[in-house]
Amino acid sequence: RWEVVEIGILHVDGSVRTVLWNSATLFSVDGKTPVATIAQGQDITERKQAENMITARLRLIEFSAGHSLKELLEKTLDEVCLMTDSPIGFYHFVEPDQVTLSLQAWSTRTMREYCKAEGHGLHYPVEQAGIWADSIRERKPVIHNDYESLPATLRKGLPEGHAALVRELVVPVLREGQIVAILGIGNKTQLYTEKDVEMVNYFADVAWEIAERKQAELQIANYAEHLAQEVSERTSELRDAQEQLVRQERLALMGLLAGSIGHELRNTLGVIL
Repeated sequence: RWEVVEIGILHVDGSVRTVLWNSATLFSVDGKTPVATIAQGQDITERKQAENMITARLRLIEFSAGHSLKELLEKTLDEVCLMTDSPIGFYHFVEPDQVTLSLQAWSTRTMREYCKAEGHGLHYPVEQAGIWADSIRERKPVIHNDYESLPATLRKGLPEGHAALVRELVVPVLREGQIVAILGIGNKTQLYTEKDVEMVNYFADVAWEIAERKQAELQIANYAEHLAQEVSERTSELRDAQEQLVRQERLALMGLLAGSIGHELRNTLGVIL
């Protein structure tokens, strides 16, 4: 009887690979005495990562239905940080002028364990950001696996209270030739690789697609609320105008009635005289 199990195996490069292990025990003719074991393993790391990424995307879509944009971005960062073993994660929007950043979210673990910096929604120029913003300047993913060895002039731009960076990976999100956002992770215990770039790219795009949909829903909701307010105000104005018109018509009818009664009285007095 074959037994199948997934196990983690430490690779020589320090990473952990997921292996699908199949094994079976062979018995002697009495059916009780084991005489040999047959086993084979298959590396399914990439397959498992792909499955986990798709599952995470579905979780994010479901999560977005009942949560704010900020909560959605934090959830996205938590997912990508978990899958890349990165304790630091951040998401910035890039304004249409392509020279202004606005911080949208830190990952939960970043805020809890590593960074006391504030600044949600804060706008600041790309030129004041350090080398971590090279993904915007170069319009491609960037990896710095030995951040401390970089010149001090390049390690500028971190907000006060930010945790010390050991290594980082930052990817840009492009739409129609414009950079619209960047997603960054940092301080993984192992070196960042192109596999990490693929994963972060995927989640950065997913986050933007859901965020864009979320922003559109918010705009529609705001427009509907504004339209409802205008309709209410216009209805109130029409109601007031109608009431004013009714009052004017009543006054006019009362005037006509009073004139008619006066005329009749005068005619009656004339007959009597």
